[in-house]
Amino acid sequence: MASEEDHMVEVTLTKDVRDPADLVRPLSEWLRGPLDTDGPVRIDDVRAPSGSGLSSVTLLLDCSWQSGGEPHQERLAVRIAPDESAFPVFPSYDLRTQYEVMAGVAAHTDVPVPHLVGYEESPDVIGSPFLVMRAVEGRAPVDNPPYVFGGWLFEADPSDRAALDEAAVSTIAKIHSVPDPRSAFPRLGEAAGDDPLRAHVEAQKEYYAWTHREDGLRVPILERAFDWLESHWPEQDPDDAVLSWGDARPGNILFEGFTPAAVPAAMDANQSFNQTLH
Repeated sequence: MASEEDHMVEVTLTKDVRDPADLVRPLSEWLRGPLDTDGPVRIDDVRAPSGSGLSSVTLLLDCSWQSGGEPHQERLAVRIAPDESAFPVFPSYDLRTQYEVMAGVAAHTDVPVPHLVGYEESPDVIGSPFLVMRAVEGRAPVDNPPYVFGGWLFEADPSDRAALDEAAVSTIAKIHSVPDPRSAFPRLGEAAGDDPLRAHVEAQKEYYAWTHREDGLRVPILERAFDWLESHWPEQDPDDAVLSWGDARPGNILFEGFTPAAVPAAMDANQSFNQTLH
């Protein structure tokens, strides 16, 4: 039997213990407002997509409703902050800023961000804050098993893989190139303060400290990296702030064929660590 001090013990990364079926009724009522429906929204199916991330809970809803007497049918995606039963990946989950960043990227770039339906900050509806967007069909290179070892991208023609790489880098560059980001993302700008680079690095240090606050499991290479940054800190004033997508990779992009179809996870996880101005 492993001792409490054995840091190699496998931990189950539980995201949520709520039954998705229990969320159908409150979500059906809530959606009436942002969808401007004539009555309750009918939800015929609710499920978690395969391969969804660990930082939040994602559900897909097959919905139908009437608005202005006209029938509508659509698949929606709901992103929910994990409840207290979840194994935490981040110390907090700021879905409000996440929603605002997605809206800002959609407004200031041609990056294919899913159409946003609405955001609910109160936990009174389903037990946690959540945001809703229209679902987009596509596929993403998976992490388990890593897509560099097998799967549709590994098996693709080299020219198609090259096209995907170029498109992914172009998408990331567009997110990082939002003009006047302090105006586009005021909450991030306020958090960044007068020295966004320092604020960004300090946030990473705080996050690292949080990760080993209980088990004491340290990562020496990260600590050496922080020390190196301090000893090589630039003497001149930093350049203007930019939006930085901290988890920028093909696995957080949905592709139609080998072309980006949606960036649903571009603003995923915790905004304090994944979207910072620096």
